[in-house]
Amino acid sequence: MTDVPRPGVLNTIKRLAMRPHSLDDAGVRNLLARQIVRFSFLGILVASVVALFVAKDKEEVARLILASLVPLFGTWVGTVLAFYYAKDSLQTATDSTIRLVGKSDPLSPTSTVMIPRSDIEGKKLAAGDDPNTLHLTDIRSDMEAARRQRWPIFNADDEVTYVVHKSTLDAYFAAHPSESAPPTVASLLAMPSLASLISAIGFVKPTDTVSLARTVMRSVPYCNDVFITASGEKNGPVLGWLTNTMLANIAS
Repeated sequence: MTDVPRPGVLNTIKRLAMRPHSLDDAGVRNLLARQIVRFSFLGILVASVVALFVAKDKEEVARLILASLVPLFGTWVGTVLAFYYAKDSLQTATDSTIRLVGKSDPLSPTSTVMIPRSDIEGKKLAAGDDPNTLHLTDIRSDMEAARRQRWPIFNADDEVTYVVHKSTLDAYFAAHPSESAPPTVASLLAMPSLASLISAIGFVKPTDTVSLARTVMRSVPYCNDVFITASGEKNGPVLGWLTNTMLANIAS
């Protein structure tokens, strides 16, 4: 004799089959969770009543029910519920990882992923100061103290003039192990290969996309730094900063 599913089970199956598009994933999981818990409780209740009703040794049967059926149904309910809720847990963990790693949408505005000006470490000049007179040894000391690999130089209007990378300083000092006068930024500018490195800067607006920032970086030879200004031009206070490392960590 073939077992006939109970009406409650049939109704649940019909509801899921006839409304495949009326419930989202969360709705389906909620419906299944309620039905699974309900049928598991009813299953334990029915099995217990039937077993106790027909058994001669009711005490032994009750012990067997508690020792076998209850853990069985409990494990089944826990496994099924964990399966349906695991998707949300995994998605939440993935979203958290994405935020930490910085894998943003390439169509996101640069303002949402940039380093804000308040968090940028570098050299801010006073009015009338000439960036070309900055000593390279002082720049290197500041970078080492801040544990930074690149050092932006801003004028009094908060416009970026140069970005000095540690690799650029290393190349200069390797080529000039000893000099009578302290080397300055002007010393870097006197070497065309190094001058192009510290001046290789791109600019975009806060509303420009990350994808456009990548394009700008590629369009400037040796560029590893893109700064965000209100106009997207060099002449304007810096609002934020995107490095080549940051752009590389954003999904294409």
